[in-house]
Amino acid sequence: MNASIAARFRTPDERTVKTSLMKMSSQSDMLPLYDSDESEWFVYVLPLAGGAAFKVGFSCHPLQRFYAFTRRYFERFDLHRALLLRVTSCDDARRIEALLKASLAAYRANAPVWSLEAGGHTEWFRVDAFDEAEQLLGAQIPTIEAAQLIDPLQHLHRELSRMSQTFAGWAYAQACQIRDAWEVADRGWPAPYREAQTLRDWLDAYRFFDVSLLPDDPEMAEFIRRCAHVSA
Repeated sequence: MNASIAARFRTPDERTVKTSLMKMSSQSDMLPLYDSDESEWFVYVLPLAGGAAFKVGFSCHPLQRFYAFTRRYFERFDLHRALLLRVTSCDDARRIEALLKASLAAYRANAPVWSLEAGGHTEWFRVDAFDEAEQLLGAQIPTIEAAQLIDPLQHLHRELSRMSQTFAGWAYAQACQIRDAWEVADRGWPAPYREAQTLRDWLDAYRFFDVSLLPDDPEMAEFIRRCAHVSA
């Protein structure tokens, strides 16, 4: 770590470390996301990478929902093939989701084990019904004012870009807390493996979508990256 970075992040005293560890434990799973705009709702058809099954659902914040299924959503799902229909009301989104689920009931599939904590385990369907799901979704566009199919990759890129400043502040705080935790890991405090992995997952998502972080502060960006990848 160079001198300018070290000057920013001086080694904390014991009390500061304990406070930091307690804060990190309570906040490590919090998402660095902004409030969603409920004037837009989205119905999604989200296929697994590898093509075994797909998920149907709706949300006012697809990024947050996809992240809830898996922090590696950009790897576990085939976002290039995914479908995203934007509508202007929750009622419309809910109705379209119900239509898809009822129409595809004969194709129901088991949810991946890693997605169960996020719920929606009855909303997975075999991949051979994907074309039918796409047709059903497209057929709703003429029936709903302002309904529009949009590119999921572009939407997620835009959302990550919009929250990049908020994320940078969260990532900076997490990196400091991870650094603090390693300082005392050999004194009986838990090593911050989970917290570092969470931070790595977010950094990898930004890299996947080619969204720059802290372009005006490369030293801080490098500090965050190193803290996310340091292990004992």
